[in-house]
Amino acid sequence: MKNLIRKIMVAVCFSAAIALAFGMAKDVSAKSKITYKFKKGTLTIKGKGDIPKKKTFKNNKKIKKVVIKKGIKSIPNNAFKKCVKLKKVTIPSSVKKIGTYAFSGTGLKKLTIPKSVKQIGDGFVDNCKSLDALTIPGDFTKVNEDGNEAGYYPIDKTYLIQVKFNSNLNYKNCGYFKTLNLQVSKNDKEFKSIDGVVYTKDGSAIVRVPSERTSLTIANGCQTVYTAALSYEYGSNGAVSKLANVTIPASVTKITNEKYNVDAFVPNSQKINFKIMDQSKLSIDDFVKLKNAFRIKPAKLANMLPERIKFDEEYKVYVGDNKYLVSAGGDHIVFPEGVEIVCEEAFKGFNEASDVTVNVPEGIKEIRDNAFSGAYFRKITLPESLVLIGKGAFSETQGLEEVTIPKNINVVNDDVFYNSYSLKKVDFEGKITSYGKRAFAYTKVNVNELLKVDGLKSIGNRAFDNVEFKNITIPATIETIGTNAFQFSYDGTQYVTFEGSTNNYDPSMFVKYYYENGNLSFTQGIKDAFTGFDVARRVKSKKKYKISLGWIKVSDATGYEIRLSKDAAGKKGVKKIFAKYNENSAEITDKKSDKHKYAMIRPYKLENGKNVYGKWTVQEMK
Repeated sequence: MKNLIRKIMVAVCFSAAIALAFGMAKDVSAKSKITYKFKKGTLTIKGKGDIPKKKTFKNNKKIKKVVIKKGIKSIPNNAFKKCVKLKKVTIPSSVKKIGTYAFSGTGLKKLTIPKSVKQIGDGFVDNCKSLDALTIPGDFTKVNEDGNEAGYYPIDKTYLIQVKFNSNLNYKNCGYFKTLNLQVSKNDKEFKSIDGVVYTKDGSAIVRVPSERTSLTIANGCQTVYTAALSYEYGSNGAVSKLANVTIPASVTKITNEKYNVDAFVPNSQKINFKIMDQSKLSIDDFVKLKNAFRIKPAKLANMLPERIKFDEEYKVYVGDNKYLVSAGGDHIVFPEGVEIVCEEAFKGFNEASDVTVNVPEGIKEIRDNAFSGAYFRKITLPESLVLIGKGAFSETQGLEEVTIPKNINVVNDDVFYNSYSLKKVDFEGKITSYGKRAFAYTKVNVNELLKVDGLKSIGNRAFDNVEFKNITIPATIETIGTNAFQFSYDGTQYVTFEGSTNNYDPSMFVKYYYENGNLSFTQGIKDAFTGFDVARRVKSKKKYKISLGWIKVSDATGYEIRLSKDAAGKKGVKKIFAKYNENSAEITDKKSDKHKYAMIRPYKLENGKNVYGKWTVQEMK
């Protein structure tokens, strides 16, 4: 009996010693099936499941090594934050999540995170000044302390020698790390590393340069330079590239921004000196891409390429290869004789001009992307010789009120007039087959007139976003309409009539807003009908949400079926309600535990004693 009592006392004292050593709260290991053992500076964690959120070892000065055994699924926020003597951590393949600041402020020199980890917390190795090498999955989601996706902010005050990815790389994740080398997995399907720089698998294009490199010679054999590879900054506090000198080898034949530039931009502080080994293999367009991406002044570009780009003293513009108007240099928007192409951003933000009307002369064949974006003029005349108007060519122009599109142009590209808020009138001399994404968004154009344009078949996403209109008709000749094509935030929309089949129309063309007095009419009948609606989910209590819905009424509809669902197909965990023909709003109380992610609505009509249904409009609830 005495021996039994002695053993119990020893066990109690040992448990108390561990609790005091780690500064832990009440032991909950029995409930979570997780055990902790500390011996000679080594903490061993065993069990199955998640380490409890409250079970952190923050500020512990005795832990030197952590061994997490297989079976543990997650490491909580702040788990080992400021454990300054912690120098080694073993993480098993059973771990799926690592919390925010989990290893922040530790003495780690190396850390390997297994490829099983899919979710990593913001700042997980912040302020680890001894950390040189990090092995990490190539594709993971960065989250905040609540588990929601976090922005692209880099690890703070941790400067790495190398980041090694042990699974297929999501190139955007490179922006999290301040490092000299990025080492891609040998088994990566899309990328590879050459001298610590990320290239496409075949080495033909450069994708990402480590943020801490100051100079770079692009690998010989590389043919394409993606501008976002050389310099990028994510968010206002992003991993800013320090590149100052770049040598472009003779193998490069293309410079472009068409890929790998999502959420990327060049920081204002960066100035890169470029050395181009063979200028003859690159076009003026390539040099313009370089100029625009890195804000190279036209005069400096001309000095770099004295045989290719020259300053026209009479017209005060920079001309490349005698036919490309590269950039403006004077006080007016003018075009020298012989120029055929107005390059990207040639007159971007050109507010110095006093021109009320810009006359583009005959002979100009192409106006490239964003050529006049942000420029000031009230009217522009375009020549019959014009065959291309690029994306965003007249976007955000200041004061532009009217324009006539010549007969050889048959598409209005994406963003061409985006946010040219004074624009009221657009005339077409030829047939137009399509309007691109946001083509007329945030303007004052007459929607009905533009819907009746000869030849029009396609309307892109948000084409008329925030354009005020009333009583419009969608002709039967229009075959496709994209998401939010008529997204609209002004009161007073009355009627929209659809004359033809809506089979290739996106029902979400009105999804963002609804109107109390709005009405949609479908001449082909209820089977072609749909409605636009707005969904707002608000917290009602700790266990419930209040979901508010509003929609546009459909002519002749008997009522509306509304569903909440866990999936976009409306099949899982469905909750249904019905509304009558005279209603255009509803409120639903939903349990948080039900985890409904989507709301959807469709009109229906009673015909011959049976309900005939229209098309679903689906919206994801945030």
